[in-house]
Amino acid sequence: MSEELLKVIIHLFSIVARERITEDERNNIKEFLGLHLNQEAIPFYVQLFDTYCEEYKPQVAGIGADEADVDTLVFVDDWARISEIGKTINQGLTHQQKLILILKIIELILADGEISERQSNLIFYIGEIIKVNQQNIKSIEDFVRGTDEEELNSSKILIIDDGVNIEEA
Repeated sequence: MSEELLKVIIHLFSIVARERITEDERNNIKEFLGLHLNQEAIPFYVQLFDTYCEEYKPQVAGIGADEADVDTLVFVDDWARISEIGKTINQGLTHQQKLILILKIIELILADGEISERQSNLIFYIGEIIKVNQQNIKSIEDFVRGTDEEELNSSKILIIDDGVNIEEA
């Protein structure tokens, strides 16, 4: 994976996770990075994640807007950033890699056990922008949330030795 693409994915992770960043979410980022980088490079990208999270905290406090206006401004800003990121992802990842990216985003979000309304909306828009079917996203989310064999047994998701294979819906 190219450095530019990896930075874009880290940026996307920061947008999704910045609502509340837990140690489990940070560990999830490190695990993802460990799949693509040597151990020496991981701290750089974790710091980049932290920088993105801090840099993009809403800068709308004190503008005299009510909370609904602030939420709307933040969401529009997130959507614009995701739209730009999506262009790079669409050029750099195969469809199968996009499905794995969605899986990693959902794992990141669920590291603290819940998906906020904001995060749910972001997953929807990310899927739309990178052209991942919402039914596939739902299957992936069901898989990630699964806790027993029956929940994890899906005809759409196959566990194979070198990862997860997601069949098209």
